[in-house]
Amino acid sequence: MQASTGVVQNKDTARDLVLIRLQGRNAYPSADISFEGLPAIGENIVVAGYARQTLDVPSIARGVITSLRGSLISDLRFLETDAWVSVGSFGGPLLSLQGEVMGIVVNSTSLMVGTQLEHHAYAINSAVLREFLEDSGFASSST
Repeated sequence: MQASTGVVQNKDTARDLVLIRLQGRNAYPSADISFEGLPAIGENIVVAGYARQTLDVPSIARGVITSLRGSLISDLRFLETDAWVSVGSFGGPLLSLQGEVMGIVVNSTSLMVGTQLEHHAYAINSAVLREFLEDSGFASSST
């Protein structure tokens, strides 16, 4: 993979989100974030990222939604999964088996209510992601 430079367009530190506009490339495919609602507990998912922290070899981790966790922010629900992820997967999509973005894997769970479980990953849901993108000047893919 060729390295790209980017500029931070928007960030939300409370929700652990950042939007980076890559420069010098415009041929990246877009992702479908039209998933509505929250996934069911037990629903099969995959997480895409770079778990080995090498930018040339993406990884996929399979798992299920194990819980829907509350937060200190009313509109934020964490999706908990048993899919194995590591640092290189933070910021990557949590996808339905149909390829819809259900959430974004986050590193910071300081706003989550309850105890963070070992060997579980957490994602913010797609509704929060869509709102963040709309606030950043991007039209919703579901409109």
